[in-house]
Amino acid sequence: MTAITTQVGSEIRSKTTFICTALILLAQSLPGSPASAQEQAVEAEILSVSPETGSIEISYKAPLGNTSATLDVSRKAQITINGAPGKLEDLKKGQKASITYNKDLDVISAIQATGDVQASEFVAVAELDGSFPTFTQDGLTIFYESRGAGEPMITSATRANSDGPFENVKQVFPGRHPAISGDGLELIFLHMPAGKKTRTLHVVTRKSLREPFGRPQEIRELNQFAYPRGAFLTTDALTLCFRSSEGDGQLLQTTRRTRTSSWSKPQPLLTPDVERKLGGMLTWPALSGDGLTLLATLEKGNSSRP
Repeated sequence: MTAITTQVGSEIRSKTTFICTALILLAQSLPGSPASAQEQAVEAEILSVSPETGSIEISYKAPLGNTSATLDVSRKAQITINGAPGKLEDLKKGQKASITYNKDLDVISAIQATGDVQASEFVAVAELDGSFPTFTQDGLTIFYESRGAGEPMITSATRANSDGPFENVKQVFPGRHPAISGDGLELIFLHMPAGKKTRTLHVVTRKSLREPFGRPQEIRELNQFAYPRGAFLTTDALTLCFRSSEGDGQLLQTTRRTRTSSWSKPQPLLTPDVERKLGGMLTWPALSGDGLTLLATLEKGNSSRP
């Protein structure tokens, strides 16, 4: 059973009770023609999908009315989408689904999803003013660059859910081009310490989201790169991409085994002929979760596009 994020003190018991109650209501709402004594089906709507934790949040009709629950999905779960085989990460918010739930194991054993997903809608984030945003994996915390009294500032904001407004906006420390890890515990950015004339890659860490970041530390194995552009940190914080500024510049990638390991010698992400054929410069890189797809902005003269 996947636990909902809890707070300290007496709220832990109440939230745990909520989870158990949701599971009981789910079991009570299931129809009386189960595939087996342990497995029963319920019609639901998918509210969110978390491949990282192997769970989904669903909305369904219970005896007391519509309610929602976050449930684990078995690794062996049979998943179909509009009749075709699918994976957990292929499921989308808003799809209708027939959920087969194993009451003994407290997991979903099968999902039959149907329906098209509505196109995403662009919404202006009027409460924020800045550029170069980077999000935590859950999308609830954002870091970006904003104007400071002197030099640019790394600024943060949070929101309660993916549809809510950002709040708690605060400037954290001087810097540019932030890149946050998926869990929000490590931030890499450009920083120019006192007495220095160039910005280099620095890192700050913290032990929990409730704590402030520590003092910025220069990434020494990467300090030969002055003014690197568009740092991108993968969710696991083990791969870092950026564009170098030396010479003609190029997109580079560096990796490490663990978060306490040193970064490897940066290697080119592209062969030299790629940008030559495109007739421009690729910047602001972003890698897919499996590391096989690269997204970047193509800059030509005074124009740019993804």
